[in-house]
Amino acid sequence: PPPPSYPPAVPENEPQRPPPPRIPAPPFPPPPPLLPGSQLCSASQLVDDVALQLTPRLGPPTDALVFGIDGSGSVDLERHTRRFAHLYDPAPEVSGVLLAQLQGRDYVNATLAVQPPRASMLRAVLGTVEVYVDSSTVRLAVQLLSASGNVRVLRSGLSLQLNVVNGGQTSSTFCPTPGVPDPAAFYLVSCELESLPTGWFSASTSAEVVLVLRYDESVIVTQQVGVLQVQQQPRWFGAGLIDVLPAARPSRPAGMFVAMPASPVYAGDAFDVVVYAHTGGFALETWWALVDIRSDALEYVAHEGSPAFNGVIYSAQLLANGTFTRLSFNVVGTKAATEEADVRGGAVPLLTITMRASVALNAGRQESLIRIVARQLINPGSFSFVENEAGLVVDVLSGLGGKEFGGLRIEAVGNAGLLAFAPAGTLPNSAVLTGQPVSYQITAVRITDDRRLASVNLIDETASATCSVADATLIPDVLQAFSTGPPCVVVLTDAQVRGQDVVSLRATVGNLAADVRFDVYFPESVSIVAADSVLDRLYSIDGSPILCSGARVYQITTLKAIVDGLDVTPLVSFVAGSDVAMVVGSNGLRGLSPGTTTVRLKGRPASFSSITITVRDTPVAPVRLIARLVTGVEWEDEPPSSLASPYAEFTASARLVQALTSEGAFGRVHAAVEWDDGTRQEVGYDEGVQGAALLRGTLDVSSSSSVLRAVTPLGLATSDGFWSLHVLRGATEQCGELATASWSMCGAPMATAAVPIYLQMPNAGSLNVSAASSRLTFPDDDATNPPISLPVEARLHAEVVFADGSVRDLSADPRTTFSVTPATCAEILPMGDGAFKVTVRSGSSCAATSLNITAVVDLGVTLRESVQVFLSRLDRVQLDFTGFPDEPLNRDIVLNEIGRIACTTHFHHATARVRAFLDDIAVPPITITLRSTLASGDSAIVRIEGTRLRTLAAGAVTITARFGASASASATLSVADDVVAQVASIGLIVPLAAQETLSLVASSTATAVAIIKYTNGVTFTDAQTLGWVSITELVSFSSTEPGIVAVSATGVLTLLANSATRIVVSALSSCTDDVAASYEAARASMWANLLPGAGEVDLGYTLGPQFVPTAGMLPVAVRVQVPPGERLVNFQIVVGPLDTAIVSSRGASYLDAGGFSGVEDTLNDPQTEFQLAASDAASQAGGLVEIGTVMLAINGSGSAFIAGEVVEFITVTAAGEQRSYGGVGIAAGAGFVNVPGSAGDRRRPSFRPAPPYGPRRRRRLQAGACIDPCTEAGGGMVLGDVSGDCQFTSADVLSLQTLVSDRSAFLVGLLPTDPLMALCPWRQQQANPSLDVGGGGGNALVPGAVPQIDLQDAQHLLFAVSRKYRFVDEVTASCVDAAGPFDGGFSLIVRARRGEREFSPGASPAQTDVRMELQLRPEGASAADGQDSFEVAFIDGSNGAAGGLALSEGGTVVVDAEYTGDGFFRVVVRPTNAGVGGRVTMRAAVLVETRDSSGFKEVPRRYKSFHGASIAPYSASGFSFTPLVNVTCSVAPEPPAPPPSPPAPPEPPSPPSP
Repeated sequence: PPPPSYPPAVPENEPQRPPPPRIPAPPFPPPPPLLPGSQLCSASQLVDDVALQLTPRLGPPTDALVFGIDGSGSVDLERHTRRFAHLYDPAPEVSGVLLAQLQGRDYVNATLAVQPPRASMLRAVLGTVEVYVDSSTVRLAVQLLSASGNVRVLRSGLSLQLNVVNGGQTSSTFCPTPGVPDPAAFYLVSCELESLPTGWFSASTSAEVVLVLRYDESVIVTQQVGVLQVQQQPRWFGAGLIDVLPAARPSRPAGMFVAMPASPVYAGDAFDVVVYAHTGGFALETWWALVDIRSDALEYVAHEGSPAFNGVIYSAQLLANGTFTRLSFNVVGTKAATEEADVRGGAVPLLTITMRASVALNAGRQESLIRIVARQLINPGSFSFVENEAGLVVDVLSGLGGKEFGGLRIEAVGNAGLLAFAPAGTLPNSAVLTGQPVSYQITAVRITDDRRLASVNLIDETASATCSVADATLIPDVLQAFSTGPPCVVVLTDAQVRGQDVVSLRATVGNLAADVRFDVYFPESVSIVAADSVLDRLYSIDGSPILCSGARVYQITTLKAIVDGLDVTPLVSFVAGSDVAMVVGSNGLRGLSPGTTTVRLKGRPASFSSITITVRDTPVAPVRLIARLVTGVEWEDEPPSSLASPYAEFTASARLVQALTSEGAFGRVHAAVEWDDGTRQEVGYDEGVQGAALLRGTLDVSSSSSVLRAVTPLGLATSDGFWSLHVLRGATEQCGELATASWSMCGAPMATAAVPIYLQMPNAGSLNVSAASSRLTFPDDDATNPPISLPVEARLHAEVVFADGSVRDLSADPRTTFSVTPATCAEILPMGDGAFKVTVRSGSSCAATSLNITAVVDLGVTLRESVQVFLSRLDRVQLDFTGFPDEPLNRDIVLNEIGRIACTTHFHHATARVRAFLDDIAVPPITITLRSTLASGDSAIVRIEGTRLRTLAAGAVTITARFGASASASATLSVADDVVAQVASIGLIVPLAAQETLSLVASSTATAVAIIKYTNGVTFTDAQTLGWVSITELVSFSSTEPGIVAVSATGVLTLLANSATRIVVSALSSCTDDVAASYEAARASMWANLLPGAGEVDLGYTLGPQFVPTAGMLPVAVRVQVPPGERLVNFQIVVGPLDTAIVSSRGASYLDAGGFSGVEDTLNDPQTEFQLAASDAASQAGGLVEIGTVMLAINGSGSAFIAGEVVEFITVTAAGEQRSYGGVGIAAGAGFVNVPGSAGDRRRPSFRPAPPYGPRRRRRLQAGACIDPCTEAGGGMVLGDVSGDCQFTSADVLSLQTLVSDRSAFLVGLLPTDPLMALCPWRQQQANPSLDVGGGGGNALVPGAVPQIDLQDAQHLLFAVSRKYRFVDEVTASCVDAAGPFDGGFSLIVRARRGEREFSPGASPAQTDVRMELQLRPEGASAADGQDSFEVAFIDGSNGAAGGLALSEGGTVVVDAEYTGDGFFRVVVRPTNAGVGGRVTMRAAVLVETRDSSGFKEVPRRYKSFHGASIAPYSASGFSFTPLVNVTCSVAPEPPAPPPSPPAPPEPPSPPSP
């Protein structure tokens, strides 16, 4: 606000009553003498009798936390002390400032902060009412309160434990407390227990929620805050999942079901559902799930497949009715590390689907939201044991058996409770002192019952809350009546008449209520105190009244407000009741005219608290002026920085200081006058208000010391309204009346006082002198030139060290003088800033080698000190020659003669070296070549090129060097037409990776560095970069295996292949006449190990040797390098052929590295190779992907070549584009392994070229050669080729899996066209390798048959890629002609073929068995006739060597088929039952079984039936007899067996012997 204006004083000529008779004042005595000697110079006497104020500062950003206790101030010479206390309990964590103030100027301050009190109470709102087995988070909001109701409580040592007690069990957590000091968190503790033990949900129960409040280890409060309803879990949850399908359909439990949340879901929230499979006792290999969700209620968000299976193929289509969206998920195959136990059971997890409930869903039960169809469940034996089976859904209200459609319970967020608090535990009614009402906002926080941890459950309802109090007597005695509407505000006015220790208030929001507790502070005792209640008229020292502009001048006094014993003056303002006096400043009162007036608190009536002030014309004159020079204030008893509860009194003390210890030090003059009425008034300063001269008068200060300068309040730009005294240069220790202060009012002199001042100037102890440079030279000397760069002048420094340890730079002080000797050599000159420098004169008349510089400082005591500065001259320059190139190794090789480089026509070159020598031998020579001018006496012999001496011809040449104005030197270099220095040694450096490995991408290069040292010491550290002579003339490089590490004539190494042994690269002198040189060739030994480039496959180790046999096995690691920005989704890698005499895949094993899911390994089929294949459309693998390691069996010793082919390598870019890097040989991974044997059986690898590494070897069919995948002429008709690239690879598995997913929309009527129809007929046939037709069974090879294409076909392709399955592409069933010796029978011929990449060879009987399960039935007969059991016999020798007959338990006959060549197998049989004939139908299932190279058949993956067999191991996979083909023939009855022959007659008896 602007400074107050003062009303005019009473004019002197105004009519008034006569003044009372004045008693003549005695003559004004001179100022009393100051204390003499040591007493005057003591610290206490210098600043005594000065009124220092210790007072709180009021105003933002701090509060007046404490006030001085009235009457507690004391002064002990320079030490001022005061006690302080709290008027009321302040709000925690607020801060205030306590000032040490002198005449309104702040000297020092201390910050005080209120430490929060300890919590002793708590209130809590339980935000969780019910918990569920899958949503058991317990949330509550806790309000901690101190004993006085403060919500801001002490956090240090605080702990809050949440216990949920259910019977004899307790689940606990400790609540985080960062919200305790945080207003944004409403000072609340948000406590959350994430989950409860699942065992609690076996039955519905109630659990107690208990909080335990502790400080350190002491329990403060233990309180039950609520009851939690624990809801019983559904019967299907957890262990009950395995019973879901058996409970619904015990006779056929296999299928799929969906488990919905067991807890309610909030509208708009995401939640998870889990898809499970009951596998009916089988292991699950492949599955296909169709999940329908109601489109207006649920939204698909994401999915995550089970880690046991390969990647999930996902698609979605809106069903035709528009009500449901169909989500399709299918998986083919399990991961390499998956055990059968992981995928067999009553509740095998398949998939977790994240969905979102629509925000439009109303609270309550929502039915018919989701259903599931098990499209297919297929076991490892390729038996589709579930197809198109409607699944079940279990949800929050379903029984154990579930139901077809599932639902949710949608829950709305409700209210749990309300918490409220006042801004502090004590609300002061300051309106009593100021008349201004004060308002205190009550904060209300609504807590919801939202169980979601991610949701905020604290809602600020402050603007909506209303208030009431139960105790009606509090209004209006303590509180003003509350408003009927929100918000809830406590208003305190001056109409209230008392306080209250505890006020209980109720805050209400809707139907929620919360109690708030606080105290109201009301002042009990209020008084106003004046330092002088009678203000007299001022008279000067000559007895005349003081007039200012014709107006009388009266005394000024100070006012205080005392409340409950504390000085609260900073809180209030004062008002005078008449024109007799007026309030000036914050608490001054100035008399204006004779009379009496009442002074009261502003805003309050005089009846509340007032004081009467009298103004009279009685003369009052000054008796003493007190003037003191103060330089600062120091705390002695500093106020505590933290005020702890309970808030006790404390003492603060400060000490006035006068400390003038250095030139430039200053202090302020503070003055006060004592009147002859015994009162005192602060005078002589400008307090920044209008009419200050009428208040404080005018002070003039003069100095009686030549080393003290008095500065008026306007004399400095930084003036703060006080006179100041400044110590001048040259001051010495002295003490006395060094200044005088004179005070006047409106021009009339009033009083004079001496100012005691002690100049505590320390004695000078020593002088330090230095020059900016310790060495100088003469202006006309060449040593001034760079790089010598000696200066000709230097700045001088003089520093004085005083007795008190202080140091001052007096270099520019006029009391400092410098001199130099000899004066003929140098002079002292001034600098622009007042300092001095020494400058060297011309050297013509100076023979000295140093200067002596002396500094003299006169500080009353003369200090003298000297420093020596050397004078140097350039003595000479010297030219010599060193080795070239100019490198550190050659710079100390001094040459007088050079010649030709050994075995070349080129000359060695040299480097000119020019050095400067000063006349001071202590200074080492300085190389000045670059600043010198070189000249050649014969440029036909040596040409100067910088510092390089390029030799052109033999001869002797003089080289001259000039430096500066006059310095020069010359030297002769001899150039011989011969070799002067022979090669002494050659070194070789090759950049290698760890383990001495040359590790590069194929065909990448690295440059070896050749180092040549000659007998004269000259070294070529990098012979490749000399420039004037080619490396090929100097060094010959070689490699022990140039087919692996090629080295060029210039030393460039190209990595071409991997090595099984170390490769040695050598460097030897190229000289043919240097063969007798006594040095060895330089050699670098290394392992060659290729890195894979983008889109390449690597094998073996990456550092050191590529392949290292270990414990009888050969580890072959497989990794792929995915190009940047792409992800790997499919690969098929074949390693081989292997030299089985050394290594083979027979007995091999595969260790998955986890870099890619679902790797299908093919080992020992054949033993000459192994294959790894996988397909995962959802894979995110990128960069260098570690696939796994195959441990090959070692069969013998020797060298074996490991290579192979990248059949498929498919990636997907960020834009969704599919890219292929397959169809090439393994490049980076190809290499030899050396398998050691006995000492005499070690063979060196016979390295043969690896596959080419430039342009990749393309597929057999070049781009465009695959014209028509459905015709041989077009390059096609490759079995298994679904993708249409005329090849069968792992890519076809991915293509078929995608096709199956895409067709699902057509099959339910969402697409008008079948995606299958977009394929050519051959590709359509390849999409159905299982040969089944719609409805099951049948033969898809029959013209017109409708193939059933599903995941069983995708699994067939996956197993065919890994060579476990064969393709069957021809099946012929016919009748045998009845003519001839036989009566006719049945013929069945099938062709089985291998799935190879580019062709489909016939299956070999060495690794393929074909068997037939036959059933014969007479025409018109049925199984009930008991005529399914027939005996058959091979006819026409068709059984060959294949085997015989076997009768199955089901009455069918199993026969081994005869191999007839090119993959064809046949069986020709006829019934042998007696009397059976006529029309007979034979039904046949075809069983194709494969073996690896060892004859091993893996069960069930190498057993494939078309379409089902009743014998083991097929029956174990769930198959029963399901024929592929049937044929009806007419057969002749088998004649009955002839009757048995009659017994032979008995032999007649032999005649008796004679």
